[in-house]
Amino acid sequence: MTDGNDPSDADTATVLIVEDEFLIGMDMEIMLQDCGYGTFGPCDTVLSAMQTLDDNDVDAAVLDLDLRDGSSVPVAKRLRAQDTPFVFSTGRPGRIPEAFTDTPRLTKPCSLVELRRAMSKLLGGGRR
Repeated sequence: MTDGNDPSDADTATVLIVEDEFLIGMDMEIMLQDCGYGTFGPCDTVLSAMQTLDDNDVDAAVLDLDLRDGSSVPVAKRLRAQDTPFVFSTGRPGRIPEAFTDTPRLTKPCSLVELRRAMSKLLGGGRR
């Protein structure tokens, strides 16, 4: 049996968290793990998110739009090119770039129920 917290567990879907607000990122990590997902991150910069993607396979991602070193759009483009589903998590949903208007979004702060629903739509539940 898996606990959903270990990203190396083959039965656990893994989610990359890209969030530059420490407490929001940690809260997101706890909520995702409570939903049965493994997590990578939180990554607070585009560079750290890209490095995490270089080093790991992820099944989905939650992206804050505005990061310390700029917009998370380069990460979103890479995820889209890899056919990896993702959701934007932002306090400013009106700022989603036009190329990503079809991308699911969560308005910060989001609840456990909202996050669980979004991940379920992306992945069909906590397990692959």
